[in-house]
Amino acid sequence: MQSQLDNNLKSLYTTIFSLKFSPDGKYMAACDNFGKIYVYKLSSVLSADCIEKSKYPNLKFKADSCSLYSIESSNDFLFCSPINELVAYKWKDLAHNERSVQPAFRIKMPRNHDSFNLNSNIETNSLVCDNKSEPRKIYAGCGNGEIIVYDIDTAQIMTKFSAHSDSIYKVLLKNSNNEIVSASEDGEVKIWDLRSNQNCISIKPFENADCVRTNLGKFITCAAVDDDNWLICGGGPRLAMWHLRSLKPMAIPQINDPLFVPNVCRVYDNQILSGGNTNSLYLHTFESKLKSEIKTDSNCIYDIALNTGSKSNRILSVAGNGTSIDICSSNFTYKALTLSTTFRMEKLPKEETVSLRNKHIASCVELFFIDDPLKIVRGAGQYMFDEAENKYLDCINNVAHVGHCHPHVVKCASEQMSLLETNSRFLHDNLVIYGKRITKYVPKELKICFFTNSGSESNDLAMRIARKVTGNHDVLVLDHAYHGHLTSLVCISPYKFAHPSGDGKKEWVHVVPVPDSYRGKYRSPDYSEEELSDLYFQEMVKVVEEAEQNGRKISLFYAESLQSCGGQIIYPKDYLKKCYHYLQSKGIFCLADEVQSGFFRTGSHMWGFQTQSEDIVPDFVTIGKSMGNGHPVSCLITKKSIAQKFGEKGLKYFNTYGGNPVSMACANAVLDVIENENLQSKVIEVSNFMLDELEKLKQKHEIIGDIRGYGYFIGIDLVKSKKTREPAIELARLILKLMRDAFILLSLDGPYSNVLKIKPPLCFNQANAEQLISTLDKTISDLRLKARFIPQADPSQLPLTRISNLPNRRLNHLCIYELFLRLAKQNPDVQTKPFFPLLLQLSSVIDENTCQSTDYKINFIYIFDSIWKPFLEIILETGFEKQKNAQ
Repeated sequence: MQSQLDNNLKSLYTTIFSLKFSPDGKYMAACDNFGKIYVYKLSSVLSADCIEKSKYPNLKFKADSCSLYSIESSNDFLFCSPINELVAYKWKDLAHNERSVQPAFRIKMPRNHDSFNLNSNIETNSLVCDNKSEPRKIYAGCGNGEIIVYDIDTAQIMTKFSAHSDSIYKVLLKNSNNEIVSASEDGEVKIWDLRSNQNCISIKPFENADCVRTNLGKFITCAAVDDDNWLICGGGPRLAMWHLRSLKPMAIPQINDPLFVPNVCRVYDNQILSGGNTNSLYLHTFESKLKSEIKTDSNCIYDIALNTGSKSNRILSVAGNGTSIDICSSNFTYKALTLSTTFRMEKLPKEETVSLRNKHIASCVELFFIDDPLKIVRGAGQYMFDEAENKYLDCINNVAHVGHCHPHVVKCASEQMSLLETNSRFLHDNLVIYGKRITKYVPKELKICFFTNSGSESNDLAMRIARKVTGNHDVLVLDHAYHGHLTSLVCISPYKFAHPSGDGKKEWVHVVPVPDSYRGKYRSPDYSEEELSDLYFQEMVKVVEEAEQNGRKISLFYAESLQSCGGQIIYPKDYLKKCYHYLQSKGIFCLADEVQSGFFRTGSHMWGFQTQSEDIVPDFVTIGKSMGNGHPVSCLITKKSIAQKFGEKGLKYFNTYGGNPVSMACANAVLDVIENENLQSKVIEVSNFMLDELEKLKQKHEIIGDIRGYGYFIGIDLVKSKKTREPAIELARLILKLMRDAFILLSLDGPYSNVLKIKPPLCFNQANAEQLISTLDKTISDLRLKARFIPQADPSQLPLTRISNLPNRRLNHLCIYELFLRLAKQNPDVQTKPFFPLLLQLSSVIDENTCQSTDYKINFIYIFDSIWKPFLEIILETGFEKQKNAQ
């Protein structure tokens, strides 16, 4: 509810201040008062079949925390000017829809005053680029009345000079005369010689004007020049025309609307375009004749741009209030369409999405943040965006492995989809090429691939093959393991069948204690890692021997190479090596489940089982999730001898979608990105930093009991006490929610759901790690601070300052209720107040479910600020008065 409210307010107050087209005319950029830049692909914007595709921005990014008043385009750069600097972006980066747009360069503005004085901040109101000069320059008209000249080629400031005593609204270039025109809000226009930066002409177009609305003054709001030395400027209630050589005014274009105040004017094909504080766009001849008027969707117009780079798409764009940009035809006869500054992924309001989900989707279908679920409408790199365009750092999505919507993966998938989608019972290169590529990463004994749609299917197929080849039926698994959602796999996943609502363990399933050195049967530091490895191995041997004594025959041992749902468990060194060697000697196959740990997630190795030992060789390896970067594709890799024996049984294998050309195109693209973008080394570097910083947090905070993991597979075990290791279940849920409120997405796992799970996409970088660490540190520190205000002693002894410092948000409602009752009992007189029953009822009906809802948060803040807090202070004050009297 709150995010929807914020979104509506942003839509209401969004203002597009400036527009620019790329030199080739294929793209348009816009900037707004929230510091955002939008990029649109316009090559087919007037084509009817492309309107829907072109209507929404291809790219949107935050360029500054404050308003951007002007953007400018050169042959290769798009410039914007946040406070105190000039920033350049390469058009080719913007055009290729880079996931993380980085500036080509920044130039800091010189500041003459104390940097802590807000008045010394330099705002740029107008930019104009001179592409024909040597060197190329860009001129900035600033709010302090200065003009700053930048050298584009060297990315340095060439010079600056004081041009006006008031803020410069517009700077304009006249290449034909080597001059620049500056217009100030004080009502003065000056012409400067570019060779000397000397003022050669000064005029005040509205000095003698008859301003009907005197409160508007005689300042200049907009200006434009043409090659014939005509100056058109707006000020007060009108437009004015002056010839810059004769310094004579011309006829004033007439606007029928008496309330019209111009904000922008342009010279277009020897005609004058203007827009202002209405939704009308006007076209006048130089003889002041009104030629056309177009109604736009904006209630106020701030900029007009003409696409001169493309002969086929000579269109106008108009910017103003609201979340839209109007596109008009080049002959100015009609409005073609409206471009939106919001992304088109949201088909329904969030409330309607929730309502339809509750109506048509089973309630048991899992959803993150069930009390206030996120509606994610798009992703880019390591970020996800909700319907209100809030950007969340994704630290849990081990499916979008190389980053959400990676351009190369999207390109390969869409190209293949346009050629052939299915069927897998024909020859296709994508299938065999991937088989060749992926088997280079596994031990040489594993050469055969079976392609499926999910890790569950691959794990189920392995069971089928193992049972058929060995003739045995039983399965060996680790406690807390999870291997998939198919019925056969739920039966072998303690994470599922041991749940209170589960069906319990089947007779043919044998569970081995998980080698958890923090919470398991044998723990560190009581035992060394080598001892832990031996002890847990012996536990497995006991289970196998007991099964054999009971006449059970085991076909397959399943093990996640790093256990995820069990709480991000890292096994003692060589544990799996010992298990594999022992079991394989008995004819029991061993499976490495790499669905959640594969593809360099560990940083040091392609597969999790390789972190145990370089010479470990499983009989099966299952991969999925990360394999297709979000596209459903999985694979079972096995030994040729096993596959051959399975085939000799007369069995055929077919999967309708498994290994289809589109899925394999995605899978090949993911390998391309991993190999070409050197992601492994980046994971190693960033994860080493992150693990070091998390260890520091562990030393700082009592709640962090254990930090464990490799690469981007990390768990933070939250405890009530490091000594007892008792899981901090409720606090873990609260931290998860507070991190979400800080726009960082994590999840919980482990038998007690108290382990914060960190498994971000591989493009997660150093800055992201720093953001995660600092936010987690602050969140835990804030919780500790707030915990001090929870009353432990007799509330009547609580100082008034404590109540004054009680946090207004996310306050523990049970503490308030308890405090309320105890204080009321100690002050019977208060119970006679007419509002007492109401307050008592309000405080008692709040339960945990209500506390989590957005409506509750908003209402609670209001109730606490308006009623509870003052009332509690009255009670306390009464209590103190009684104490004083008694003394």
